[in-house]
Amino acid sequence: MSKASANTTAHLQKQFLSGLTIFNPSLLATKQDVATAVNVLEGTLDGDSIGPILQCALQSVYPYTLEFIICAVGKTSAVFIFKHILDQFPSDADGYSSSSTYSVLSRLTSGMHGLPYPGEKPDGLDDHYRHMQKAPAVLGELCKLINGGLFDDAEEIQVKSSKRNGNRFKQSKPSRSKAATGAEVEILTQCFYDFSLKVPRNRDAANEMVESIFSTQKRILKFFFTLARRPEIARLIREAYLRGGMYRGSVDAQSTLVGQHGSNAGAAMVPSIPEDGPFNIDLFIDSAEGFGKWRVYCSKACLSVLARDKEQSRYALDKLKELSTGCFSKTNQKRLTRDSPVDIFRARLPGEWRLVYHIDVVKEPGRDYENQVLRVLGVYTLHELKRKNWDKIGAHRAKKGKVYTDMCRARCPCPTMGPEYFEPVASGVSLAPASPPDLPDDVRYESETERDDIDEVHRMMDLEQYSVLSQDIIRDILEGENHNHVFQLSREEGEVAEYTGSSFVLGRSGTGKTTIIVLKMFGIERGWQNGGCVGPRPRQIFVTKSSRLAEKVEEDYVNFLYSLSSGPGLPDHAKARVRRWRERKKNSVVDVGDSVSKREDLPDKFSKLGEADFPVFMTFDTLCTLLEADLDDSSRSDWNARPRHKKWTGDQNELVTFDVFKRDYWPRISNTSAAAPSVAFSEFIGNIKGSEKSLEFPNRMLDRDAYENHRNRHMDYSLFEVYQRLKRELGARDHADRTHDILRKLDDHGLKGEMVDFVYVDEVQDLLLIDARLLISLCRNQNGFLWAGDTAQTISVGSTFTFTQLGAAVWRYQRNMLQRAPRQPQNFQLLVNYRSHGGIVRCANAIVDILRRFPGAIDELRPEASVPGKELPVFFSSEQLPSSAHGFFSVLPGVLVKLGSQQCIIVRDEAARIKVKEEIGRPGTILTVFGSKGLEYDDVILYNFFEDSVKDNLWRHLFASDSWQDLADPQHTSLIHELKCLYVAITRARHRLWVVNQNGGCFWLQRYLLGKGLIKEASTEQISTFAKESTSEEWAVEGRRLLAFREFEEARSAFEAAGDTYMSAVAEAYRLQEVALDIPSTSTKARRDAFVPAATLFEQCAAMADHSKAQANHHHSAARCYAKIKYHQDVVRNLKLASMYTDAATYCFDNNLLDQSVSITRDHKDKMDPAVKERITQVARFSYLESKRLDDAAELFEDKEEQMEFLVEHDLGEARALVLEKDKDFGKAIQGYLEEGLLSAALELFDDHILEVSQDSNVLRSFFTVILWEHFSFGCRSWEDVADVSPDRIFRLLSRIPRAYLKVQERNTVDLFKLMLKSARPSSFANFVLLGSGLDKALGLMALDFLFDDIPAAIDTSSQSSLISSLQLLHRYSALIREAALHEAPWSSESWLPLLFQFRQDGEGIRVKPRSFLYTSEAGSTLSREDFSRTLQTSLFNRLRTRVEQAEKIIARVSIFDLCMQMVLHGRCHVTHEGVVAHELGEGWYNRRIRFHLLRIMVSDNLLTISVTDDFPSRIRTQRTLLHAFESALNPLLHLSGSAPSFNEERVWEASQGLSTVKRWALDVLYSLNPSRQELQGAFLTNLCKAFAVGTIHCDGQTAIDSHLHRLPCATSRRQWYPRLVIRRPKGPPIHALHNLLAFLDGTGDLHRGVTFLCHLVFERIPIDLAVLCGLVERIFGLTILIAAYQRTGTLHSVILPKSWMIALWEDFNRFKYRGVPPIMMLGRVTERLFNDVYTGQLDYLHPFYNRSKDFPSYRVQDVVLARM
Repeated sequence: MSKASANTTAHLQKQFLSGLTIFNPSLLATKQDVATAVNVLEGTLDGDSIGPILQCALQSVYPYTLEFIICAVGKTSAVFIFKHILDQFPSDADGYSSSSTYSVLSRLTSGMHGLPYPGEKPDGLDDHYRHMQKAPAVLGELCKLINGGLFDDAEEIQVKSSKRNGNRFKQSKPSRSKAATGAEVEILTQCFYDFSLKVPRNRDAANEMVESIFSTQKRILKFFFTLARRPEIARLIREAYLRGGMYRGSVDAQSTLVGQHGSNAGAAMVPSIPEDGPFNIDLFIDSAEGFGKWRVYCSKACLSVLARDKEQSRYALDKLKELSTGCFSKTNQKRLTRDSPVDIFRARLPGEWRLVYHIDVVKEPGRDYENQVLRVLGVYTLHELKRKNWDKIGAHRAKKGKVYTDMCRARCPCPTMGPEYFEPVASGVSLAPASPPDLPDDVRYESETERDDIDEVHRMMDLEQYSVLSQDIIRDILEGENHNHVFQLSREEGEVAEYTGSSFVLGRSGTGKTTIIVLKMFGIERGWQNGGCVGPRPRQIFVTKSSRLAEKVEEDYVNFLYSLSSGPGLPDHAKARVRRWRERKKNSVVDVGDSVSKREDLPDKFSKLGEADFPVFMTFDTLCTLLEADLDDSSRSDWNARPRHKKWTGDQNELVTFDVFKRDYWPRISNTSAAAPSVAFSEFIGNIKGSEKSLEFPNRMLDRDAYENHRNRHMDYSLFEVYQRLKRELGARDHADRTHDILRKLDDHGLKGEMVDFVYVDEVQDLLLIDARLLISLCRNQNGFLWAGDTAQTISVGSTFTFTQLGAAVWRYQRNMLQRAPRQPQNFQLLVNYRSHGGIVRCANAIVDILRRFPGAIDELRPEASVPGKELPVFFSSEQLPSSAHGFFSVLPGVLVKLGSQQCIIVRDEAARIKVKEEIGRPGTILTVFGSKGLEYDDVILYNFFEDSVKDNLWRHLFASDSWQDLADPQHTSLIHELKCLYVAITRARHRLWVVNQNGGCFWLQRYLLGKGLIKEASTEQISTFAKESTSEEWAVEGRRLLAFREFEEARSAFEAAGDTYMSAVAEAYRLQEVALDIPSTSTKARRDAFVPAATLFEQCAAMADHSKAQANHHHSAARCYAKIKYHQDVVRNLKLASMYTDAATYCFDNNLLDQSVSITRDHKDKMDPAVKERITQVARFSYLESKRLDDAAELFEDKEEQMEFLVEHDLGEARALVLEKDKDFGKAIQGYLEEGLLSAALELFDDHILEVSQDSNVLRSFFTVILWEHFSFGCRSWEDVADVSPDRIFRLLSRIPRAYLKVQERNTVDLFKLMLKSARPSSFANFVLLGSGLDKALGLMALDFLFDDIPAAIDTSSQSSLISSLQLLHRYSALIREAALHEAPWSSESWLPLLFQFRQDGEGIRVKPRSFLYTSEAGSTLSREDFSRTLQTSLFNRLRTRVEQAEKIIARVSIFDLCMQMVLHGRCHVTHEGVVAHELGEGWYNRRIRFHLLRIMVSDNLLTISVTDDFPSRIRTQRTLLHAFESALNPLLHLSGSAPSFNEERVWEASQGLSTVKRWALDVLYSLNPSRQELQGAFLTNLCKAFAVGTIHCDGQTAIDSHLHRLPCATSRRQWYPRLVIRRPKGPPIHALHNLLAFLDGTGDLHRGVTFLCHLVFERIPIDLAVLCGLVERIFGLTILIAAYQRTGTLHSVILPKSWMIALWEDFNRFKYRGVPPIMMLGRVTERLFNDVYTGQLDYLHPFYNRSKDFPSYRVQDVVLARM
C-alpha cells in the first residue's frame, strides 16, 4: 500500500471513530463485538484523536457512552484518557464552565450517580455529586471577585449588606489611585455558605480557594475513573449502555448538572431524555398451531361455552381450524341472514350445535393494512338460532359503509386447494369506523322483543370482547379454564395503544381509557419478552389517585400476562409475577384503603424497585411515599445518621385532605367568608400551591399579588394565609406541600435509584399540575408518557386544571429539562361510550355542551357517541309524584320497595342522604354524587339533586344568556361544579335513569332538556316495574365493592341483604370509625365515646374472622381507634395481636413507654424491623445509662466489650465511668469522671483508692491536667470556685500521694502545685527552679511566674552572688516567655503551651478557656490562629515588660558593684556607706560585675525581641544605656578596677550568649548614630567608640564590626556627617576627620591617621568620654612605643609596658608594625595640650560623661585621669 493510501485510510478511520459509530449499542450484541470495537479504538487513540473522541462521547445519542469507553478500554488507554483530561484542566476559574474537563466531570457525575446500584451507593458518591452541583456557582462568584477589580490594591474587602439575594462587597482600604476607590461588586454569598466556605477577603485567598476546588475536582475525576473500572460497576455501566441502544436522540451534557444555583433548577434530576423511544409494542397474537391463513376472532361468550363443554369444544375447534384454512363448504358457510349487506353464517357441528360467524375486516396490531378475518359470534343450538334476529346484527355491521361491506363480501379463491377454499383478502384502503347506531330522538319501541333485540345487538357487537384464537386460548378451552385474554381494540383505541410517543388521551366516562393503558403496557412488556428478553426490562409505572383503580388495572394486566403464556413456556419473570399476585390476592383482607397488608409486595423505597417489580401499578400517594423514603435518607445530615422511624399515630395518611380541612380547618377560617369549603380548598391546593406558576416562587406558592392578578381567582387571599398559619401550628402538610418537598429534595440530591422508561397516568384530572412535574422528573424517556382523564368528571376537591393547561405545562417542564423544545405529544379523543346507551349518553352530552359555555371549565371534545339505547331518561317533576317521598318508593301502602344490587339512588351530598333515610328508610343502595364516582349501575334514580342546588336565578341566567362571555363572572363558578356533578351522576347508569325532583327546582334545566328531546316526562312509570331482585351472592359482591369504595353504611346494608353477619359487622365497625373521625379533636369526651365502640367492634370482628390476615387487619384498626383517644395499653395489646410488633414498640417509644417498648423489642426481635429495633435499643441504652440504670442497660448489650464500644462511640463519659467503677477499674473510671467534668466524683474515687491509682501514670496525667492545670493555669493566682473542689482538699490529696510511686516529672508537678496552693514565699519558688531536676518548660515558667510576682522580693540585692542569681532566674524567665510568645505553632500537639495557658485547637480556630490568662471578654473564647498568636505575644510581652521595668528600677538603686574609694586609695575603709559597696576588688569581682551587666542585656534583649510594636527610639536608648554600662565595667577609668584582658569567659557562664547579643546590639547602635542631629552630637564619639569596643571584644583577627565601620551612614552620608569633624580646605573638597578614626580602629590606616584624629579632637575640644579618651591615648602611645622599638631594633626586648597594654595592643601591633609612626613633635603637642586641659581643669568638653561613673565621686576624676595619663 502506498504512503498516501495509508494516510487516507488512517484519516478515514479516525473520522469513523470520532463519530463513535463503532460503539453503537445495537452493534455490540456479543462480547466479541465489544472487544473488536475496543481494539479499533485503542489502535487509533493518540494525541490527535483523543479530543474529538471525547467530544463525540459527550454528545453521543446513547446514554453512558463515555462511562462505557472508560470501563471497556485497557488500563493503559484508560490512564492515557485520564491524563489527557487532567492536562485540559483550566488554569483559573474564568474558563471553567466552558472547559472540556468540566463537561467530562459533569457527565461522569450525573451518569455515575444515576446508575441503578443494587444496594447502597459507593461511599463518597453523594458527596461528589453535591460538590459538582455547587462548585460551578462558587467558581462563578470567585471569577466576579477576582476579575471585578475588587482586590486591586486593596489589602482586604468588607461586606456591605444588600436587600437583594446577595451581598455587596467593597474595598476596606481603597487604592491611592483615584480610579480604584470605592469599587463594589455584588456577590451571591449563599453559594459560599452552601459550600461550607467563607467569602475570601483578598485576592490570595480567592486564588487559593480556586486551587482548592480544582484540586478536589481532580480527586473526584480520579474517583470516577477508578469506580468505573471496578468489575461490578463496569457491569452496571454495560447494562445501562445497552439499554441506551433502545433509544435514539441526543443528550445535552451540560444540562445534566445544573444545580439549584444554576439557571434551571430541576435539570439536575434528568440525566438524559431521549428523543424517541422505539420500544416494540407487540399486541399481535399469533394464531394457534395448525391453523390456516384466516385469522379467527372468538367472542368471550363463545369461549365460555366451549370451556364448559369439553366434548363439544373439540368438535368446535376442529371446525374452526377447518374454517381457518378457507374451507367455505356448504356445511361450513350457510347464510343466516336474508337481506343484510353483511352476511352472518353458520357452520355445522355434531348434533344441534352450530358455530355462528361472519367475515369481518379489521386492522390488526402492527399491520399497516386491513384484512379479512373470521369473527365467531358464538356456539348456539338450533333453537337458539331461531330466536336471534341475525339480519339486525348484519345491518348493524353494515353501518361501517359500502367499502366495508364490499370487503366483507369479497372472496379470493385458492385453486391449489380446491373450489371451496378461499384466501383472506387484504386491502390498503382504510375503512371508516362504524357510525354509532343512535336511535331518533323520539324513539319508541313497538314491543319488548324489539328492546331485547337491540340490547342483544349492542351486547354482541359493541360490548363483547373478541380475541384471536391462539394456542393459549385452546389450552384454556381444553383444560376448562376461562381466563381473560387480549382482545381486539377498536380502530381509535388501537391507534392510542400502538402510538410510540407521548400522548394525551381524553375521553368521557366509559370510553375505555383504562383498558388502552393496560394493553399498551402489556404490549411493551410482551415486545421485550418476545424479543428474547434482551437488555434491561422496560421500567413501566402506572399511577393514579385511586387505589381501587390501581389494583383493578394490575389485576387485568396479570390476567393478560398469564393467559398468553400459561403453558410450560411461561418465562420465569412472568411466573414470579403471577405467583406474587395470586399470593397477594390469597392473603387479601377487607380492603378499605388502609389495611395492614397494603402493598406488602413492593419495597419500601423507590431505589429498591427491581426488574421483578415492573411494571408497577400504584397510587400517587404510594409513589410519593417511596420517593420520600429515599430522599429522607439523602437529605439526612451526617451528624444525625442514626436510623429514624416514622411516628406511629394510627393514621396512614397524614396529609390534610378535604375531609380533614372541612372538619378541622374550615370552621376556624370561615368566620368572615361565605365561600364554600370545596371552593376554598380547591383554590388553596389547586391554584395557589398546586399550579405551574407556584414553582416560580421561592416558597412554592403564589403571593397575594400573583393570585389577585390571576384571571380565575375565586377567593380572598387572606383566607389562605389563615389556613397556612393553622397548618404550621398543627405541624401538618397537604398534598401540594408534599409534592413541593419532594421536588426540592430532588433538586438538591437528585433521584436515588434508576429512572423509569414509561409513565402512565389515569384519571389525571384528580392530580395537581405540580404532580405532573414530579412524574416527568422520574422518566428518562420524553416519549414515555400517557396522560389519560376527563375534566368533565373533575369533582374531586383540589383539581382545577384542564387538559389544555396540562399539555402546556408538560411541554414547558420538558423544555426546561432538555434545554430545547421537546417533541409535541399526540392528542387522542375517545368518543364511544361502551357503558351507557344512547339515551343516557346524549343527555350527558347536553350537560357537557352547557359546560363548554364556561371559559376554561372543560376541555373541548367532539360529541360523545354511544351504542343503541333502550329509552330516554325519565324526569319526574313534583306534580307527577306522590305528596311524600315514602309514597314514591312504596309498592303497596306501607310496603317499601326493595331495589336490586345493581340499582342505586344517587343524591347530592351526605346531608341529602341522611334526609332521604329519615324520610323513606332504605329502599336500596343510596350514594352521594362524589361517592358514586368510579361505580356504575344498571339503573339509577337521581333523587332531589336540584333541591339544594344554586339559586334559580343563576340557572335562569345560564339558559337565557346568548353569549359565553356573560358566564365568565366568578359568581357562576358554583354552576360549573353543579353541572360536573350532574354529568357524573347521569353517566353512572348503564340502562335506565330516573330523575326524581320531589320538591321542585331547576325548571330551566328541565325545560332545556325536554326541548331538545333528551329526556321524557314520567307518565305511567312505577317504582315496582323499576325494581329488580338480586341474589345473596350478588349482594355480597356489591357489599365488597361498596366497602372498597368506603361506603360503609351502604356496604353494611348490602351484607345484611346477603345474610353475611361477619362482613356486616366489619362494615359497621368502619362506619363507626368514620363517624368518630368526623368529631372535632376539641370534643374530647365525644370522640372517646365514639371511638371506643368502633374499637370494640373491630376486636369482635377479629374474633369472628377465620383468616389470620383479616384478624391482623381488624386488630390494627382497633389499635388506630384506641390511639386516637390515647388508650395506650389497648393500642399496644391490639398491635401485638396483629403481630405488628414494630408498630407496637414504636407506639410505646413515642408515648414514653420505654420499658414496654424495650420488652416488645426483646421478646419479638426476630419479627421487627431491624432499623426500628436498633433505634429503640439505642435510645433505651442512652436512657438507662444516663439515668444510671446500669443493670438494665447491660441487658441491651451482648457482652461487656460491646457495651464499652457503645459508651466510647457515643461519648457517654459519665456512664462509662460508672460502669468502670462498678467493674473496679478505678483508674479509667477516674479518667472518665475527669473528662466529663465530674471533679467531685473523681476526687472522691481518687482519695479512696490513692495507693492503687497513684501507680498509673495515665491517671496522674489526667488528674494533673484537669484538676491542677485547668484550675490553676498560667497567670491565675486564685483557685477557681468549684463545688467540693477546694484548694485545701487538693493540697491534702497531693500530700497523700506516695512519692515513691511518682516519676521525676510527676514529683515536680506535685511539689510546684503544693507551693502554689499554700502561697509559698518567692524564695521557695526560686529554690524549686534552681534545685529541681528534670524540670520541664511549663513547670519552670509557672514557677518563675509565681517567683516574679513580687519583684522586690525576687531580686535579692544582699550580695553580689544573690543578685546575679536573681538575674539568672529573671533571664531564664524572660527566655521561656520569649519562646512561648514566638512559638510558630503553639496549638500543635507537640507544644507545651496548651496545657500551661489552657487553650485548644477547635477546627481552624483556637478556643481559649474563660477566666484564663489569654481570655478577654472583648475577643471572646474563640479566636483565629492569627488573632491567637497576636494575643499570646502581646499578653506575654506586657507581662514581661512590667516585671523587667520593675527589676531595672531596683537595679538602678543597687551599689553592690560600686568601688569603695577609701579602700582603693588608702587600703582600708572607715566610712559608713549608704548601701553595700565593693571592698574586695580583684579579677573575681571584675568578672562578676561583667556578668551582672551581661545578664541585664540578655533579659532586655528577650523583652525587645517579643515586642509587638517596634518602638525604635526606646529600643536604641535601652541598648545604648546598657552597652555604655557594660563597656564602662569592661574598660573602667581607674586601672585598679580591672581591664578587658581580665575578662574570663569561664567565670561568666553566659559569656557566649551574652557577647553574641552585645555584638548584635553594637551594630544596631552604630547604624543608628546620626551626629547631624544637634541632640545626638554630644554623645556621638563616645557611643561610637564604646560600641566598637564591646563589638570587638574577644575577637581574633578581622571582626564583623570592622567590615561595617566604613558603611555606617554617619561615615558615608554627608547629610549625617558630624559638623565639628569636618575639615574644610581652601581648595578641594572637605575632609571628614571621622574617616581617620575609623581607619585607625579597623586597621586599614596607620598610627599617623590615629594621631591626626586625636589632634583634631583635642584642639577642637570635641566632646568625648574621659575613659574613652584615655583608652584612645593609651592605644596610640602604646602602639607608637612598640612600633618604634620594633622598627629600630627588630625586637621588643627593651620595651616595658603594663601587661594589660601588651595584651590589648598585641593584635593591633601585628597589624601596624610595618607601617610608619607619627612625628614625635605631633605627639608632644597634643600631649601637652591634653595635660594642660586636665591639669588646669578645663574639662568642659569632657565633663558631660565622667560623672556617669559610680566608681568614684566626680571631684576625684581629675586626679584619676592625671594618674592614668
